[in-house]
Amino acid sequence: MGRRRSKPKAYATIQSVQEDVTGSRTLVVITFSNGNKFRLLVDCGMYQGSVEEYAKNGSLGFINAELIDAVLLTHAHVDHSGQIPLLYANGANCNVYMSQDTKRICIPLLENTCQIFAQDNNPMYNENDLNRAIHAFETIEYDEWVELKNLMNMPSGVSVKFIRNEHIPGAASICVQVSPENEESFRLMFSGDYNMSNAFSNRITTMPEDIKKNPIAFFMMEATYGRKTKKNMVVGKFENDVEKYIGMGKSIIVTAFANMRMQNCLYLLRQMQDKGTLSTDIPIYIDGGMGEALTNIWPILNTVDIKDFLPQNFHRASTDKKKLIDSEGQFILVTTSGMGNFGPSKEYLSMAISKDNMVIYFSGYVSNESTARRIIDAKLGDILDVNGAIKEKRAISDYTEEMSAHARAEDLQSFIEQFHCIRTLVWNHGSNTSKLAMKERSDKMENVDVSTINDGKIAFKVDKDGLVKEFTIVSIPVEKSISKQPKRAPKRNKKCKTTRRNKRATGY
Repeated sequence: MGRRRSKPKAYATIQSVQEDVTGSRTLVVITFSNGNKFRLLVDCGMYQGSVEEYAKNGSLGFINAELIDAVLLTHAHVDHSGQIPLLYANGANCNVYMSQDTKRICIPLLENTCQIFAQDNNPMYNENDLNRAIHAFETIEYDEWVELKNLMNMPSGVSVKFIRNEHIPGAASICVQVSPENEESFRLMFSGDYNMSNAFSNRITTMPEDIKKNPIAFFMMEATYGRKTKKNMVVGKFENDVEKYIGMGKSIIVTAFANMRMQNCLYLLRQMQDKGTLSTDIPIYIDGGMGEALTNIWPILNTVDIKDFLPQNFHRASTDKKKLIDSEGQFILVTTSGMGNFGPSKEYLSMAISKDNMVIYFSGYVSNESTARRIIDAKLGDILDVNGAIKEKRAISDYTEEMSAHARAEDLQSFIEQFHCIRTLVWNHGSNTSKLAMKERSDKMENVDVSTINDGKIAFKVDKDGLVKEFTIVSIPVEKSISKQPKRAPKRNKKCKTTRRNKRATGY
């Protein structure tokens, strides 16, 4: 007699094209033993930073939009949400699930992005695509299991739970439970961008017990600040710098991302006024349509506890940017965008760079080749190109990373260590060195079986017992996007005590 074939079992294939920080997009194809498939897309974001990064936008890569059954959005930052309308420009016909506050933020954010694209000769998507996407937005309450429907509006055997995450208001980590008929269920986890707390919340991120105690077959975890620890994190730099530069008689232009960073800067300035370290005689301006719109809706968000955060002597900047830059009195301006490549900051920086009474201050992450990076790296007296204007650098430049909404390495480690059993842990969303730094930490964790990194070129096949194999992504769409020769899977650490011995006791 021939050997009996083992019964096919459900599995998931997971691909993420994200090599670095921006452009978050992860495709999850769940295949059941009867051959049925359910396709999930976790986030669909824009690339940001340099011209080369921005040029990657407008293409969905390996994703066949018409086949997607559901999109899960972790939060509204544009590097996670900015290309969702492109799905509908390419024939998507599914729901996009998110928290209520993410929906409130995401709609004006995408409307603003669409207006910017409309100025291009060949826009990535148009208003009709945007409206189709918004019509597909569905909200999910935190901490409730919701079974998803497939494109035929039939039960899928796939449920999701959104777990509040304090990265920004409305953010979520997402647990996906796959429940095949007559088989053991298994779970996939996507951290999204993670932080324990934020300036506007009285809460800390807390995982439900049923999520922590049951095995996670596959866990994709962000590693943005995997090389940064609290020991080398400077706290209070922004306030100290503002006090110092105002004391020197300088005016300050603060560049800030519209979603969270602008509001955070304004709140810190308000706190300085309350403490008496910043005079209320100094006018504070904001400029940037998206930043202003989000600042207006900030107090109505359910996940914002600090409602009263605007400083005194607060104004919207006039349309005459040059008049403000040339004014004799001191001022503080908070403007978008954060890296100086787009938005009002693009104009302000080209005018302010040659003025010795100015300080150009970057309030967060800046990528290589961005306008912000060129200004930071240049010395006083250098001649440089600032968004097309060739100017001598006479303004002081400075920056801080203390307001980042990403957790540092210790908190990333603590987050992972609270789970009872993770069978496959993949570090994503960060530089290669950051991901490798976190892998080195997780290799030593007793609750992690397999620890590896995503480099944007790998597909992971997992089942209820964790990683089956890795494949190199070579083409599209997903069913044809893996090479015939699998890569050798990472060696199992076999530290996860429940991987085999307790798998029945910890069933769902």
